[in-house]
Amino acid sequence: MPALIDIRRRAFGEDSEPVARSVANLAIELSRGGDAAKAEPLFRESVEKLTRFLGPDNVDVSELLTAQGRNFQRLGRFADAEGPLRRSLAIRVAHLSADSQDTASTRLILGVVLAKQGKYAEAEEPLRLSEEVYRKKEGPAGSNTRKAIQAQVDLYRSWGKTEKAAELATRLTPGPPLPR
Repeated sequence: MPALIDIRRRAFGEDSEPVARSVANLAIELSRGGDAAKAEPLFRESVEKLTRFLGPDNVDVSELLTAQGRNFQRLGRFADAEGPLRRSLAIRVAHLSADSQDTASTRLILGVVLAKQGKYAEAEEPLRLSEEVYRKKEGPAGSNTRKAIQAQVDLYRSWGKTEKAAELATRLTPGPPLPR
């Protein structure tokens, strides 16, 4: 990917949308590959540039903001993750269907990030709504449905609402282990 970025820099200039997209793709791949710290400055750069090129309400910007929020989550920087995830969710709610899996994904990550910060009441709704969408799209045994339910179980356990956690845990269907 760095070679592609260099080629695009020569062809389009440093401050161009194609270069910003390549930097964004590199950030996403680094983050997914376990190098979240190296990805973080690339996310900052690409979010700033793509927002400038595409506008602050663009769905592509939203996707990058969700990836940036997930990267902060991977770094354990939950407060830093909240802002990009909230911005992304606002864009997705405005531009995608109510039952969009992209919106559900952002809601799920935001709910987990809020719960990790002890913002339990705020985490409830995005987690519940993400489960509803995934349940409609994948059914009760879908991996994303199970992740959304597990996130709610974890929320209620952390919140001290053990009865609610136990009730939700009964809705977890068997399947392969969920990634953490």
